[in-house]
Amino acid sequence: MKNYFQGQKVFSKRRELAIRKGILGVLDIGSSKITCFALEFPKVNSIENYTSDEGLISKSAPAFRVIGVSSTKSRGVRFGEVFEMDEAEQAIRTVVSGAQKMAKTVIEDVLVCFSGGRTASYSLRGNSKVISHEISARDISLAIGACNFEGLPSDSFILNAMPVNFSLDAKTKLADPIGQVGKELSVDVHVLTGNNATVQNIINCVTNCYLQVAGINFSPYLSGLSTLTEDELHLGAVCIDFGGGTTGLSIFFEKQLIYADGIRIGGCHITSDIMQAFQITEEIAERLKTLHGGVVQTSHDDRELIEIPGKSNNWNDERSAISRSELIGVIRPRVEEILEKIRLKLVEAGLDHLPSQKIILCGGSSQLTGLHELASAFLNRQVRVSRPMRVQGLPQAVNGPEFSAIIGQALQLSSPQDESWDFPSHLDFFGGRKFVGAFNWLRENW
Repeated sequence: MKNYFQGQKVFSKRRELAIRKGILGVLDIGSSKITCFALEFPKVNSIENYTSDEGLISKSAPAFRVIGVSSTKSRGVRFGEVFEMDEAEQAIRTVVSGAQKMAKTVIEDVLVCFSGGRTASYSLRGNSKVISHEISARDISLAIGACNFEGLPSDSFILNAMPVNFSLDAKTKLADPIGQVGKELSVDVHVLTGNNATVQNIINCVTNCYLQVAGINFSPYLSGLSTLTEDELHLGAVCIDFGGGTTGLSIFFEKQLIYADGIRIGGCHITSDIMQAFQITEEIAERLKTLHGGVVQTSHDDRELIEIPGKSNNWNDERSAISRSELIGVIRPRVEEILEKIRLKLVEAGLDHLPSQKIILCGGSSQLTGLHELASAFLNRQVRVSRPMRVQGLPQAVNGPEFSAIIGQALQLSSPQDESWDFPSHLDFFGGRKFVGAFNWLRENW
């Protein structure tokens, strides 16, 4: 188990040190844009991270505020993955430099979120006998260690491994079993993995920019954290993140992530369809989609004409015009394709078993006029478009649905979910920690 979580444990230590120093960056690497926030934490001798006598790590970062923001058009990234390393590095350096200038400080450590990587969700279950009748962190570690992590694909990188449910003898749905008395403890762990090569490429790209990665997360999961209400997180809801190169979804129940996935189609494909249909540049197509795009036609759309430049793509030259209904006729088929693929993912995930089946839309492409109506009819669910929660110091200009993921990454620092690597491994209870400590002492003193 320790080998699977070694990288995440290193990230966790870097994150804690960065918070102690007072500055931590948050980096969203997307297909359409790359954004960086600079977060400032109060400088104290010890943050509210502590290790109990049981060895269980409890995390709670102090309050933070955003002191630097920068965003630029994405380069070298497609489908939420790095395709051109040099171009992606230049874009990352640009936004980090912009955030540093605004914050008037230096960013050394960053939390990274991305939306590609061919993610997959797994449900694992582990059982262990209670050692001394009363549950301790050691019992939880043994139960997590009994999960079949070896059965995961060899080319996968574990992004999240969250204990979502504990069972003690005949009792189940326990959030925290520590201190209770029983004989046998079981744990259900939701594991979210990404393609190892994709994740390593992102880590290498960030590292080449002289930054240390202090954590890496899946954007649709973070979008859910920033857009869903407390009731939606508890009763169950689906967050669909309409991004540029991908469309991701995350399902929450009882305030836990229980499923996450994505498809490799997004708003950039809609823009490409408009480019090809009307023989215009990407810039003009994006403008048409943003200002006039929609998915539901009205009786006035045939008479509403939209001017587009001629073959020279110059607005000062001869122009032609298209009706808004023609534009909608290009956009809607692609949106229906996205919704159909999402519907199949939801059927695969077993959404029908949730007590609440509300769907929340976010992401830049969620702002298409009429999308929530079409999605509601297509998915046969109650749908709403959401904006992320407010964060102290965040400018209004970067508080739209397209910034849901990076805002969710910042909010996660205030109330992080327990991960399997937050619990000490079985080696820590059977002499492993003492042996390593003795070895380091010998190395330093002899």
